[in-house]
Amino acid sequence: METVEEFMTNSYPCCSSAESLKDVCNILAENNCSEIFIVDKNKKLIGAVSGRDIFSKCGSGADPSQIDVIDCMHKVPVIINAQMELEDCLTVLEHNNVESAPVVDRNGNYCGLISLNDIKSNFKE
Repeated sequence: METVEEFMTNSYPCCSSAESLKDVCNILAENNCSEIFIVDKNKKLIGAVSGRDIFSKCGSGADPSQIDVIDCMHKVPVIINAQMELEDCLTVLEHNNVESAPVVDRNGNYCGLISLNDIKSNFKE
């Protein structure tokens, strides 16, 4: 059986929980993405921050360089294990009505992103 690990995007950006919102804004812009995953010092996934989260926190004029990302992050609703079978992953994503989810290894360490597009490209082959 094919697993998530074989089809996920390994290079999807993440950042440390110690980063400022300004740093996160730069990472989002450099990588042309709308959300970034937050990891602790051991690479354990602890949350995510989206452009919308940042706007909500800084929209009132707060300085993003003075706000830690951990004060703005939200919990990730769906987390996928890298060893999960691809068909099971598709079921989980569709059941939770999400287009993508972060992927963790057996130890809970962040290792990438899996999207519906990644999975559907597999079924076309």
